[in-house]
Amino acid sequence: MIQRYAYVLGALLSLAGCGNGCITGALPTNGFTKAQQSLMKLEVPWAAHAKTCQVAGYEVTGPADGSSGEVFVARNGTSVYIAGPSQIHIQSNDGSLVSIQDLGGTGRIDWVSYDVIDPIDGRKYNVTDANADGQLDTKIGDHAGFVNINGQWCRFEKRAGQLGAIVAGEWRPLEKRGRIWQLQAK
Repeated sequence: MIQRYAYVLGALLSLAGCGNGCITGALPTNGFTKAQQSLMKLEVPWAAHAKTCQVAGYEVTGPADGSSGEVFVARNGTSVYIAGPSQIHIQSNDGSLVSIQDLGGTGRIDWVSYDVIDPIDGRKYNVTDANADGQLDTKIGDHAGFVNINGQWCRFEKRAGQLGAIVAGEWRPLEKRGRIWQLQAK
């Protein structure tokens, strides 16, 4: 499904005749935070040599050499990043992010994450459904992170290099099984 959207966008771009108004150079990062700019350098190595075109009021950017199927589409501070045929990330102009991915390459979405405001503490978190089963698995904010253990949000923290969760007032080590953090087997 995600691959279909990437192909449709590619077809539209080729039909739009964007070659006339394009520029080649570093990926524009206007409005990105320093953290986002650092992440871009790691995750998008082609950003130093990108091609940017204006298409129907949108700014469309991809690798100038066509080396990957990645593309950024932006307008009015909102951006869509298609990271090849299996990932789409949408960021609103206020910085909220939604990601849908087919990490298994099966053609089915199997990873969903998005930003929320927690109704209990009023803070912003990024929540993840790591296997797209409808149950949230992690909740991570600027001040704390939580893992879902048996339907309860348990704060996680590192101790002596080991990630663990506070469960019933006790710190217990965590381990990752597949994409899900769970209590380490005793």
